[in-house]
Amino acid sequence: MFAFTNLQAQSVAQHYARGKPFLTNGMTLEGDNLRMNTDSVTLEIMKADQVYQLANIVQIMAKQGKETRYSRNCVGSCVGVYLGLWPASGGQGADEEGNRYSLDPGKYLIEMAL
Repeated sequence: MFAFTNLQAQSVAQHYARGKPFLTNGMTLEGDNLRMNTDSVTLEIMKADQVYQLANIVQIMAKQGKETRYSRNCVGSCVGVYLGLWPASGGQGADEEGNRYSLDPGKYLIEMAL
């Protein structure tokens, strides 16, 4: 079991890329760089830090900011697979009936971009 002093508890914080706290007076705030500790919530709104006591907050919704990393990985892997398929096929394709045709690299790149 751990017993935190007030000074130690203030140093324990959670960080999120974006946050949306709902206040007890009915207001909803939205901003970046949400930081929480055991006493308060700090939120960056319009490039300025705003501090709110947890007693004044009903609920907090937060995002960790992993969406951009996931989308970059997804796009990168899709592009890599698509680029790897052209040399693997030898620049040749086949339609549903089995007729072979050559793949134009320019069209291939346009298809990949779309």
